[in-house]
Amino acid sequence: MAAADPVTYLVADAVTGIVLDALPLVGTVAETRAQVETATWNLPLTDDHTPTDWWGLTMPWKVMIVAVWHGHPIQAWVIVSRRFGQVECELGGATIERFLECVYARDADWLSVDSALVSAQLVNQVLVPQGGWVVEYVETGTRIDHFTQLDAAATVYDQLEELEGGEGGPKWRKLLRWVPGEERRTLQKVIRIGPEVGDPKPAVVFELPPSGYTRIEQWDDESAALRVWATTEGSGAGMTPTPFESPLLDEGWHPKELVASFTDLDDPELEKRKHQRGRDLANGTIAWEATFEIDRAPLLVDEWNVSDTVTFHAAPNAYDPAGGELTAVVDGWELDPQANTVTPRLIQEADQRALEADQGGDGG
Repeated sequence: MAAADPVTYLVADAVTGIVLDALPLVGTVAETRAQVETATWNLPLTDDHTPTDWWGLTMPWKVMIVAVWHGHPIQAWVIVSRRFGQVECELGGATIERFLECVYARDADWLSVDSALVSAQLVNQVLVPQGGWVVEYVETGTRIDHFTQLDAAATVYDQLEELEGGEGGPKWRKLLRWVPGEERRTLQKVIRIGPEVGDPKPAVVFELPPSGYTRIEQWDDESAALRVWATTEGSGAGMTPTPFESPLLDEGWHPKELVASFTDLDDPELEKRKHQRGRDLANGTIAWEATFEIDRAPLLVDEWNVSDTVTFHAAPNAYDPAGGELTAVVDGWELDPQANTVTPRLIQEADQRALEADQGGDGG
C-alpha cells in the first residue's frame, strides 16, 4: 500500500488565525458536523523539528493547532491542556466548536425574524468582534420569536442547537479556509448557517468494499424514542397533553420515552415540533460508515466534505446479499494518513427509512 500524503500540523493564533509555526505531530483527524471532537498529541521536545519556543507556541486557549492536507485546512483545535515532565509534552485539544460552548448568549429579543438571522446574530454578539469569527447565513424562510438573557447562562452552542432543533430550524457548521491576500498565512474561522450548509454532490459516489462498511443502529440515550412529549418554557410554558407514539408500540415493543424541550412556543407550534421529533426518533438512528484507501475514494475537501450530499453504493456480496444504495448528507469523517484510509459517515434519516419501507426495501 502506498503511503498517503501526510497531514501537516501548524500552530496559529486562536483569534487572528495568523500561522505562527509548524509542529512535528502525527495522528488521525476527524470531524462531525456541529460537534466537539477531542484529540491528544505528544510533542517530542528533543526533535529537531520542534520549535525552540514551543512553550509559548502551545499556550492553552491562546493558540490553535491546524491540520492541513492537500493544501487545505481540514480541522482546527484549540489547545486545552498540556502535561509536562517527560521527553514529550502531551497536548490536549478540542475542535474549535468548543469556543461556542464557552461564550454565553447576551440579552436580546427577536420578533418575527428569520431563524437563520437569529442564529447569525447570536454568533455576532461576541464571537465575531472578540473571537475573530466570520458568520455567513442563508435565510430559512421561517420567521420566529426568540429571546435570550445573559443571566440564563445559555451558551451560543446551546442556542444554535436549540434553534436547529425547531421545525425548519437553521443548520450550522464551522468552515476553515485561508484568508486570501494576507502577507502572513492566516486561517479564517467561519460559521455557516442556513437551511442546508453543504452542497449536493451527485457525481460523488463511494463504491463500498464488501467487508469495509457497516450500518450501525443506535437506540441508546436520545437517539431513539417510541413515545415523545414536547414541553416549552417561557410565555407558553407547558407540555403537550398527549405524546407522539410510534406504531412499534402496537407491535409489542417495550416503551422508550422522551420529553423534548423547546423554548417559548405556542400550542400549535409545540404540537408540530412534537410530531417532527417523534418521527425522527421512531425508528432509532442508523449511521453508515465505510473505510476506503485514500486513493480509491473521492478526495476529501477537493470533492466532498461534511454536510455535502453524496452516495454510498454497495454491490451485493456475501456479507450483504441485497446490497443497496444511500444518498445522504455526510455527518462526519475520519482521516488516518498513517493507515492511508478515510472513513466517511452518513446518517440515514427517518423519512428515508419510511420511503424505503413503502418501497419494500431496507436501503441496503
